[in-house]
Amino acid sequence: MHKLVLPFALFAFLLSACCKDDNLLVEILLPHSPGGITNCDSSKATAYAGKFSVPAYLRDVALSEGSKVLLASQDGLYWMDITTGKMLHQIESPVAGKAFSNTDALYRNGDLAAAASATGLAVFNVKTGELMWERALGECDIDKGVYGVGDQYFVTRHVPDAEGIVADAVFVGNLREPNRLDLLFTPAYSHAHHSWAGYGRITSLTPFMGADGHTYVLSAYFETQASSNALRAFMALFDVTTKSWVYERQELTTASLIIIYNSVQQITVRGTTAYLSWMGKILVWNISSGTVLETISMTPANSMQDGFYGDLLVSEQYILVKDNNAALQVLDNATHQPLYSIRPLSGTLRAAFDLDRLFVTNWDRIDVYEISTGKKLETILPACDQFSDGIVVWKDVYGTTHVAVGNGSAIKHYVLQN
Repeated sequence: MHKLVLPFALFAFLLSACCKDDNLLVEILLPHSPGGITNCDSSKATAYAGKFSVPAYLRDVALSEGSKVLLASQDGLYWMDITTGKMLHQIESPVAGKAFSNTDALYRNGDLAAAASATGLAVFNVKTGELMWERALGECDIDKGVYGVGDQYFVTRHVPDAEGIVADAVFVGNLREPNRLDLLFTPAYSHAHHSWAGYGRITSLTPFMGADGHTYVLSAYFETQASSNALRAFMALFDVTTKSWVYERQELTTASLIIIYNSVQQITVRGTTAYLSWMGKILVWNISSGTVLETISMTPANSMQDGFYGDLLVSEQYILVKDNNAALQVLDNATHQPLYSIRPLSGTLRAAFDLDRLFVTNWDRIDVYEISTGKKLETILPACDQFSDGIVVWKDVYGTTHVAVGNGSAIKHYVLQN
């Protein structure tokens, strides 16, 4: 293990001589900055090169244990204490490091978590930083993230046919069974046409536990059409417990040519319903029947125009929608009526519903809002360098709210003033 604690302290001391943040507790210099990977053939798979960077380090708060967090470089995993800046544990593993660098592709259950990159899968203990097992995969093999229920995790992979034409399929593994990764299902693509996306792609995947105790996977997918920039979009529900379809081709539109950007990119499941971003609207989806319960349209003044490109965050009280007009729309989840909007909004979002806080990370600042009122509470400005979009938020035993955020090649740990 490299002794990196001294460089962390030295870096913090030198930085303090030229830069000072009023509510900064500690700054951690990252052991290595991860580089990109070779772009994949766009006709076969989606490149992940843009994912491997410092901004991805802190995107998933589920990785943190108090003030501890797992970081990664292309060389391995680093289990660190954000409060003190000390490195507690290091594992040198290019597969695990590269996998964890994309925290969009991560699922945690208890002490274990699975991370996936375009080239590998790794399972590790999030409390100790210990690598449990890992496996290499083919370049650009994993298309979406890692999702799960209990010890089961799910990923999508590009599967080629005999002629080399690909289509996405869903695979299932187990956190406690090394290297297990079995084909679960392939969506019911028509196979009539193929283009840059092969026969079709899965755009969103959400597994959940049903009231009957069964594990289900709700997915959105599209199949390609004769035109290379057109598709047809469908919803599907698979019963993992019985290995059977509940429904597999519930089409969201009867039109045969739909522009690619209007595919369903996000699904948020709450109870027996799901919220889908679709065609500039929010669809409230009846999961069991596969039908639309309600369509929430944006008003003309804050229309999402032809498509939806931003985040969809849902709690029991609120629906937060980042539209393509650079604004955040906040709706009442009981009435679906608009409450207020925040604009302009060009950064990335992190909602801590339990703390009634919304964090908007831009390159040059973090704006902190009260979700219930839309009031801006404070702005955190970096003294040196620029913020990335990764952020972790937590409360300590004294009720103080802490924020850790990527800042260039370092991580800054702040205490909120409100």
